[in-house]
Amino acid sequence: AQDSGTCENGQGEASLNMQWPNNPDGPGPYTLTLVFAKVRNTFSLHGLVFTYNLTEEDFPDANDTNTVKTVTLNDLKDTFSAPVGQSYKCQSEQTIQDGNVATFNFIGVQLQPFEVKQDTFSPPRVCNLDITTPSPSPGPSTTAFMPLPIPGDWKVTDGTGKVCMRVKASLQLKVKYYKFDGTLDVSDLTVPPHINATGSCAGSTGNSASLVLVWDEVYSVTIKFSKDIGTDSGSFRLNNIQVQYTINQDGFPDCRDCGSSFTPSNLTVNAYHGKVGNA
Repeated sequence: AQDSGTCENGQGEASLNMQWPNNPDGPGPYTLTLVFAKVRNTFSLHGLVFTYNLTEEDFPDANDTNTVKTVTLNDLKDTFSAPVGQSYKCQSEQTIQDGNVATFNFIGVQLQPFEVKQDTFSPPRVCNLDITTPSPSPGPSTTAFMPLPIPGDWKVTDGTGKVCMRVKASLQLKVKYYKFDGTLDVSDLTVPPHINATGSCAGSTGNSASLVLVWDEVYSVTIKFSKDIGTDSGSFRLNNIQVQYTINQDGFPDCRDCGSSFTPSNLTVNAYHGKVGNA
């Protein structure tokens, strides 16, 4: 991303502007601006502005392709907060959400918008999430946090070969399991981005559609969307997630219950709202 911004402007504000992807012909289609403010001896995130272009590549079949949209969030005074003269640091994932339009996930954050000395961070104020999250087992570590998985780009087609659903996302499952010595561990199962998708289309009269991802013959994820019924019948939402997996040594090292299969599900999900015909 290309970065720019403003230092303290005399009114206790500073900003960071990020633009991507890099485009030699002009500004990139996505711009994220973070505005920080300090009040007395404390700084925090004051506002967030996200500007994006509904490109055909990232928002296929959108009704208003190539239209520029803007999401603005204000009054975020308790977010990324620390004493002036210190930095703010948080390795845990933090989420800022704007209703049904956009969700911003921040991972592995360290920032200092004021009083930076010698181009280095001052001692950090560590977020509460890092303090309350159990520390990992002792041992060498080469990274401060795990990067997001590579996103997949999956499509479901109808009987004529026409794409009726497209999902572009990074998917990772955190599954608890018992090791042979009786201790409880967590396995991070990442959905491979290259696998093929199957599923079902809603059609012109149907109210639900599904995406099915299967890999390694022991894992599957089914994601179901539905159209809202009633006065808001022109919208859709994610309403059902089902997972199937078999405990095995590759995905669950030192597993106690190797060979056992499980099918967890959440049939009452209410997320990822949108308008039918739009992304």
